[in-house]
Amino acid sequence: MSKIRALRALSRHDRKLEKLGQAVELFAPGRFDPEAWLVMAPQLDELGAAVELVQRRGLDDFPSWAKAADSWPADNFYAVLWQYTRPGQDEAIAKWLEAANGDPTVYTIGRRSWSPGWFAPTWDPYGKGGDCTGFGAFGLDREKNGGDDWQNAKVQDLWFHTDSVWTDATGPQVMFRKLDGPEPGCLGVYPDRPKSEGGGQGHFVVILEVNAGGKLVGIDCSSRQSKKGDAIRVRDMTWTRRKIDSRRLVYCKPVWWG
Repeated sequence: MSKIRALRALSRHDRKLEKLGQAVELFAPGRFDPEAWLVMAPQLDELGAAVELVQRRGLDDFPSWAKAADSWPADNFYAVLWQYTRPGQDEAIAKWLEAANGDPTVYTIGRRSWSPGWFAPTWDPYGKGGDCTGFGAFGLDREKNGGDDWQNAKVQDLWFHTDSVWTDATGPQVMFRKLDGPEPGCLGVYPDRPKSEGGGQGHFVVILEVNAGGKLVGIDCSSRQSKKGDAIRVRDMTWTRRKIDSRRLVYCKPVWWG
């Protein structure tokens, strides 16, 4: 996509504009009136200058992976922008609950499913269906297919997948911090099971409540629930405790949630 087309696409994306406005206000307080930003931002010259401002800050803060400050809002720019505007716990949970309260979702995995991009404003706008990690990426404003800000030892972008989340939470903890047990607002994840152990897909859930007696209430995007009419719903998640031993499930939180 050319720079002009990319800027025009950004100018029509209110959530990206909102996040860009937040970042610019961090680095250049008072540069614009926040209430007028969504009206002013579609002016491409102003928008390009705002993109470049964030890119230049990114080159200083993330020199190992941030790229040129060229005012071009491509994938690397959105990874930089995400680092400065990552959603807090309440914001992420609100997005996940909005998806649960919206139209019924069909569980779909692979290329046929809808894949959220950076700062997706709504869940599955085309009705294609989604899977558990697409649902997870949606709440966290992540591009499911990966970004330059989260890479493996081979310097390959890590896409938002159960194995990536689990490996990070149990290892370097770049994005996710392992918890000793479930707590309100945490995540639960277990990886794919190797074929040598019988195979099986991993899974990702959000824990909303930890009630008296240890009952867990949460939300996920599940193939089993899809067969009942809606893949995304708030439901009993106490079963995740059994997966600690059987599937190596861990409870974790994004590191920036504290």
